[in-house]
Amino acid sequence: PPPPSPPPGAANDLLAVVQQRGYLKVAVRVWPDSRFKPPLFRNPFGALDGYEVAVAHALADRLDVGLEMAESDPRQIAAGGWNGQWDMALAWLPITDNALQTLLFSDPYALERGALAVHAENTTIGGMQDLPGKRVGVPAQTVYAQILGGEGVLAGGVFIGDDVPAGVTVVPYNRDGNALRDLAAGDGTTLDAVLHSEYILDAAVAEGMPLKVIARNLFPLPVGVAFDRAGLPAERLRQAVNGALAAMRQDGSLDELAFKWYERDILP
Repeated sequence: PPPPSPPPGAANDLLAVVQQRGYLKVAVRVWPDSRFKPPLFRNPFGALDGYEVAVAHALADRLDVGLEMAESDPRQIAAGGWNGQWDMALAWLPITDNALQTLLFSDPYALERGALAVHAENTTIGGMQDLPGKRVGVPAQTVYAQILGGEGVLAGGVFIGDDVPAGVTVVPYNRDGNALRDLAAGDGTTLDAVLHSEYILDAAVAEGMPLKVIARNLFPLPVGVAFDRAGLPAERLRQAVNGALAAMRQDGSLDELAFKWYERDILP
């Protein structure tokens, strides 16, 4: 059953627009390498698929509206100022203090956890403390690039990344698969390690790549549905999404989606 409707608000707020239109316009980030179980990707038939697609459909169902997803640049989503192109975004966006300057967020629908992987034959890197002087691949335009590059990330006023050693050569990659393939090519051949999502690294190991995960649950950050602060008032829609997420947590359906895609609990 749908969650209770939030109290009536101004007719020109975002929830009213969505209800009048009859469907949600959702911006999504499409990850290019589907074999590593990213949050959202195109399946062999070209259709959008993955955990975030399932969550978006479930939210639309519980809000009793249709769904239209649009592939978008994560930088454009994070910058805000969407000019009404989308109502909200499911783009695996960590809820950081910087992101909150331009976006509003729902309650989390996942917890992103970082991990460090090395070649299966490596015996010299046992954790983050061994990375100075090493070449470490990271996904471009992510908190991992910021953290490893020394910028760090603020979340809830807490600085994340102060335990990251200096002197690491950060190698950003636009495609996850390229970083993982470079690491798998040989111990120290092109890369010495990769810092990435624990879920993606575990999927690469399960695929048979000659890698091993040596550090887990690094820099955990909640991931939420994003709304544009510069757009129409979004608070009632945010409340409606939170109500739907709370109902999905209560009835177990959000856990079911997480286990379907990741075979583990990924909720905070």
